[in-house]
Amino acid sequence: MKKIVVILLMALVLFGCSGPKEVTKACSVSQQGMELTIGFSAPSQDEDIDSLTMAVNATYEAMGIPADQVANMSDDMKKAMTDLLEAAFAQYVGNGDMEGIELTRSDFTDTGMELEMKMDIKALAEQSGQSLDSQDLKIDTVAKGLEDIGFTCK
Repeated sequence: MKKIVVILLMALVLFGCSGPKEVTKACSVSQQGMELTIGFSAPSQDEDIDSLTMAVNATYEAMGIPADQVANMSDDMKKAMTDLLEAAFAQYVGNGDMEGIELTRSDFTDTGMELEMKMDIKALAEQSGQSLDSQDLKIDTVAKGLEDIGFTCK
């Protein structure tokens, strides 16, 4: 009897604590000096994604900024560029409203600008009047859809 209890306890320790693990993917595409990466995660392979981040890395050249002006760029100019890109992105994704979109990173490097936003897809769907109930937002389905339009997913 003691052996059975010990075996059951070992099985519980080894297997009982491991539930479904969060699944993540990142899909990227590069065009004309800009790279867009969409990262998303789901509580498990069989559940809909629950978070989404979008990161844009753009070279100054791609943004039309001459290399000699980069070193002299003021903080005000950097802020204006960040605001402009954020507004353009909000217009594209959220009809101009930043509700459901959080700017999590905005950096200027020696070669370009890096911008990252976290999105609440449920809030964005509600804002645009769409229902997610009929959408298949499983991680593999979303990745396949992005691959179909030219993204590379890992």
